[in-house]
Amino acid sequence: MLFRSQDGRWWTPLTFSLLHSTSNLFHLGVVIAGLLILGRELGPRIGAAGVFLVFALGLLGGATWWLAANWGGSGELVGATAGVCALLALAAGTAPERRFDVLLFFLFPVSFRMRHAAWTLLAADGLAFALNDLLGRPLPFAYAASSHLGGMAAGWIAWRFLRARAPAPSDRPVPVPEAAAGAPTRTPAELRAEVDRVLDKINARGLGALSPDERRTLDEAKHLLNGR
Repeated sequence: MLFRSQDGRWWTPLTFSLLHSTSNLFHLGVVIAGLLILGRELGPRIGAAGVFLVFALGLLGGATWWLAANWGGSGELVGATAGVCALLALAAGTAPERRFDVLLFFLFPVSFRMRHAAWTLLAADGLAFALNDLLGRPLPFAYAASSHLGGMAAGWIAWRFLRARAPAPSDRPVPVPEAAAGAPTRTPAELRAEVDRVLDKINARGLGALSPDERRTLDEAKHLLNGR
C-alpha cells in the first residue's frame, strides 16, 4: 500500500494485501507457509469461512494500525502478513500447547509451541514498533511492525469472541457404560475366559442364543479393547 493522506487513495487499505515484494522471497515463503499451517490448524475448529473471515479482519486491522502510525506522512505497505498474524493469534488462543516440528531452512530442526510463536512475534513487533514508529529510529530492514500488531489484535479479538460464544461445560455426570454399571469387577483373565466361552456358544448355537448377561460380557470386552 503506497499511501499519503493527501493523495486520497482510500482504496489502498483494501488492496495492499494483493501485492507482495519480490525482493525478499524468504518472507513471501513464510507468509505462504503460515497460511497453509494455520489454515489447516484452524479449519476443523472454525471452518474455511471462519478462517477467511479472521484473515480478512487481520488485514483490516493491520491496515488501520499502520495508517494510524503513518498518518500525515508517506510509507509503503504490501503483503498479507497482517492476516497471518491474526490467524496466529487466534490459533495461540485456541490451542496454545499445540506443538510443531519444522526444518528451518530445510536443515535445522526446530520445535515450538503455538503460544511461544505468538509471544515471540508479539515481542519482536512491539520492540520494532517502539523503535521505528514511536522513536523514529530506522531499522536495518523494511518491517511493518504496526501492521503486524494490528493483525494480532484482530486475531485476539476473534479469539475472545469465539471463547465468549463457546457453550459452558456441562455439570451432568458422564454416563457409565451398561456393562460396568451393575456387573461385578472381573480380572482380565476371568473376562478373557468368559469371552472364550461366549464365543464358543456363538459358534455352536448362533448369536441369538446369547443371554443378556452374555451380551453384556461382549460389550465389556469391547469397551476394554477400545480403551487400550
